[in-house]
Amino acid sequence: MKRLTTIVLCAAACSALAQEAPPEKPEALQARAKEMRAEAARLRDAAEAAHSAAQTACWKKFLVSACLEEAKERWRDSRREAKQLEVEAGRLERRARAIEREERMRRYAEEAPQREAEAARRAEDIRRRQEEAMRRMEEKQGARQ
Repeated sequence: MKRLTTIVLCAAACSALAQEAPPEKPEALQARAKEMRAEAARLRDAAEAAHSAAQTACWKKFLVSACLEEAKERWRDSRREAKQLEVEAGRLERRARAIEREERMRRYAEEAPQREAEAARRAEDIRRRQEEAMRRMEEKQGARQ
């Protein structure tokens, strides 16, 4: 019963998280992903501790194999829950990186006219310097003759 309650509560929490619109700020997404990864680590650690305790308790019982199998099944369920949290955290991290990438591309596109104007100015400056160099070279050659 305790296991079923835990599973139902975790499933409800996960579905509620999935239905919520994630915040669109990369920092908030990354913070939430970090929290989820920490929770997954806590679940894994708790699963390991519970499994170890259950194994010890099982060896004191008459039906050791059945008890060990049940303990292993509970351990797998807990690990599965932790893995689901890690997967969701990975999704949030990927979404945060995508938002950051989109923001960089938007800024790059906004700055394109400025870059083009600067490139045109530099090209004009180079052209003027080349013309000046050619004019000076022609003057030197004219002075020699």
